[in-house]
Amino acid sequence: MHFDDEEIRAMKLRLLEDGYVNDEQSLGAIAFKDHGDAIISDLRLAGYSQPIARSAGYFSGNGNVYWMHNPDLVSANEARCMTRRWVNDREHC
Repeated sequence: MHFDDEEIRAMKLRLLEDGYVNDEQSLGAIAFKDHGDAIISDLRLAGYSQPIARSAGYFSGNGNVYWMHNPDLVSANEARCMTRRWVNDREHC
């Protein structure tokens, strides 16, 4: 599978800058859930060479959120907290 180059480049920048990206910021839940390996492959083709970890969680009022993070920059716990903050900020908009 090959995702939109612009979306992949945007994800690459988020991972390089923040060490984190979630499905609601880019590509959507189905892509992250069902095609995570293809996303990672596209990121590698785009030149992203850092480690990538994948995870997901259920957030009341929002449902499942899927994310990827660089474990060298952001721990699994920090990534979960970043997701929780993102969900909470969205609920207040």
